[in-house]
Amino acid sequence: VLALIAVFAMAGSALAADVTDEISLRQQAETGGAITLTGDIELTGSGDNRALNITKDTVLDLNGHMLSRTSDEAGNTFVIIVKDEATLTINDSSNGSGKIVSTNTHGDADTKGYSRVIKIGSSTYNKGGGTGGTVVMNGGNLRSAPVTNPAPDAWGGYGVVLYADGSAATDKT
Repeated sequence: VLALIAVFAMAGSALAADVTDEISLRQQAETGGAITLTGDIELTGSGDNRALNITKDTVLDLNGHMLSRTSDEAGNTFVIIVKDEATLTINDSSNGSGKIVSTNTHGDADTKGYSRVIKIGSSTYNKGGGTGGTVVMNGGNLRSAPVTNPAPDAWGGYGVVLYADGSAATDKT
């Protein structure tokens, strides 16, 4: 009986991960489960591949830290994309200082730079379809930082963008 308890305890701990860097965060997000930030993490790369893609049920504890992304692209500025009917639950077990921040430094006379924090669902735009997802926010903060040097008609920032039928955002704060 004790051996079975030890096996279940180890299996449960394998589902929870403390992460301090982008690589560990992305690896854990691929498998889902519980993730606790133990330091601030800035996402790197380009396009939607740069966002943290959540395709399995995941609980993200900001733990007083910041998950951020700075982009100089006109679009593709999401920090997190939740799709494939996955659920992302965002907690902040700290004093409430945890945050997810999108910053865009792109915005000149020819483009409309903007920053967006969380995309829920995938979209095939005018073709219909796509997949939904759910975000439950129990704690933490979302920040869509103002566009740096925006064009006069720049789009600005968005907190949460819903793309597909069946997508939902729930604020429990």
